[in-house]
Amino acid sequence: MRNDFFPRRVKMTYFDACAFIGRWPGEKLAFDSVDGLLSNMRRLEIDRALVTHTLAWQNSPALGNRLLMEAISGHPELEPCWVVTPGLQVEDLGGEVAFCEQMAQNGVRAVRLYPREHVFSLNDGPTEKLLSELDRRNYLVVIDLDQIFTQSGLYDYSAASLDVLDTLCRTYPQLSILLTRVGYRAFHILMPMMQTNPNLFLDLSFFATHQGVEAVTERLGENRLLFGTGQPFVDAGGAMLRLVKAGIPQEAIRRIASKNLEQLLDRVKVAPLPGMHKEASVQIITQSADLSTERIPQDIEITDAHVHMGPYHKFYIPQNSAEDMLRVMDHLSIARSCISSHLAISGDWYTGNRLTAQAVQQYPDRFIGYVVVSPNEPELAEDEMRRAFDEWGFKGIKLVPDTHLQPIGGPGYQPVFEFASKRDAFVLVHTYHSSHFDDPQLFGEVAGRYPDVPILMVHSGALPAGFNGAIDLVKKHPNLYLDISGSFITGEWIRRMVLMAGADRVLYSSDQPFIDPRYSLGRLLFAGLSKQDLSLVLGGNIRRLLGLAGVS
Repeated sequence: MRNDFFPRRVKMTYFDACAFIGRWPGEKLAFDSVDGLLSNMRRLEIDRALVTHTLAWQNSPALGNRLLMEAISGHPELEPCWVVTPGLQVEDLGGEVAFCEQMAQNGVRAVRLYPREHVFSLNDGPTEKLLSELDRRNYLVVIDLDQIFTQSGLYDYSAASLDVLDTLCRTYPQLSILLTRVGYRAFHILMPMMQTNPNLFLDLSFFATHQGVEAVTERLGENRLLFGTGQPFVDAGGAMLRLVKAGIPQEAIRRIASKNLEQLLDRVKVAPLPGMHKEASVQIITQSADLSTERIPQDIEITDAHVHMGPYHKFYIPQNSAEDMLRVMDHLSIARSCISSHLAISGDWYTGNRLTAQAVQQYPDRFIGYVVVSPNEPELAEDEMRRAFDEWGFKGIKLVPDTHLQPIGGPGYQPVFEFASKRDAFVLVHTYHSSHFDDPQLFGEVAGRYPDVPILMVHSGALPAGFNGAIDLVKKHPNLYLDISGSFITGEWIRRMVLMAGADRVLYSSDQPFIDPRYSLGRLLFAGLSKQDLSLVLGGNIRRLLGLAGVS
């Protein structure tokens, strides 16, 4: 297997459509200043960025926008994106026309809206007045998906809330509407909406739909996607690898990297400030150890510790078969993946295990099987696990407490851990911070009861609020391990996990095709780990735990 993730890239400009500066109350971010942003841009070879100040979002648009202009002054590679809240705040600035003129004087060609957090409707009178003026000037309007696609439960969302986006696109056809932090749950709704609304665009910050970039490019063309990172809230390495290793023509990558955003900004009836032009870029400093320009060492073999296969009921997944996954694995030089089918972890564990067995039997050199059992049917667990290990050659056991609605320490899991203890088997368990069933803090008692059973906490709590607690547990219990898959993990968190828990306790996993593997792989490759630590996380640890020899 080749490990050629980062051949020297064809020179092109990267224009980040989604970047931030400013402090954040919820957690310590990788950076909060212009210097930190520019440093990260150099590291990833990003030339330009459209930037918003966090205080314009979290405090006062007027204050945050002013601080933004002061901070980026003298940095033509950074272009301002102002936050605006319609109604009284715009009236205080002299009304919609005066506000737009103020933006024009400052060379501002993009605005951000936060309707959920700033508590305003996208279809009331004051908002209509503002959007009409922005529409007249062909503005780029940026909205995070979670501002309109509202969460209604731990994993559920209200699809009806996206109707307002369709209305927005139709009512203001001269606006370019950029949806950021898209994730993967709304893809099946957004694709038809993009087909009927040519002014709707997506960026790559958080756009984690498996093969989603390829699907949009094939159906709608390459001009509907923009390179964006969401840094420092989202790890920029994920979006970078997602674009660099996209399965689309090089010219399409070039357009997404910068040209599409440049064209949208050029439509705006505002002249950029002197010195703010397309050629402005950060000074790229190439270092031999920088993974963005150098190849991954040839002797690192990647084994993905946690993937799935097949369709899923809550959202649409393009190209989700075993063969589809293998094509992506080959494109990313992933040697092997440890698999449990989506059917097994959701609707029917019994039938789903047999789908997993088919994939493993068809591709024994590429897929390693995990058996799923339910704590609600403990009497069936031992026979199923014995069959999986002895007949199908599976190597691990996958548990999903949030699906089976039983807390991980409950009696229904006893047959699993007793079997694992007798067979020296590996157990991985879905986790989610604040869940009644699999919050990481529930694992301390389980780990102490079965100290000889290695247990992987999949997603390590899933949310930043749960990561530190998961790390602390791993430090206390030598049989617990951390997993880096999930939407909210970053290179900064990966570094902390390795530093605090040890590189031998952190495992690379992608959650493919739930999430496109380029995001998790990019976050890890750009995290700045040593070659030795990277080798352990990328596959050495899971192969040790499963008793697997290397294949390369």
